[in-house]
Amino acid sequence: MTNLLESVQRLSENTGQAASVSGILLRVTALLLAAMLIAVGLRRSSAALRNLVWTLALVGALLVPLFSYAFSRLAMGHSATATTDCVAGGSRNERIAAGSAAGSTASIRAT
Repeated sequence: MTNLLESVQRLSENTGQAASVSGILLRVTALLLAAMLIAVGLRRSSAALRNLVWTLALVGALLVPLFSYAFSRLAMGHSATATTDCVAGGSRNERIAAGSAAGSTASIRAT
């Protein structure tokens, strides 16, 4: 177990994403722990139901890294757009409205 943690730490240090790797491991651990508690609670139920719980948990554990990557990319794209708007002096519509109010059609064509 320690070797696994050490290799994950080395991997995260090499890629510079220690927070995301540890976050993914934490989410997967919580998901599998929840599945275990549900399976224990269903010990008198049918084996098919318990197997369904474990199957859903394992599929979820495989999807956690994918969703973490996708949502982090969305968050980075959203913050980049907000930064561009701040640097450019507001949104495109605000710049067009400011140009129209000043009576300048050249600024509208430039955007």
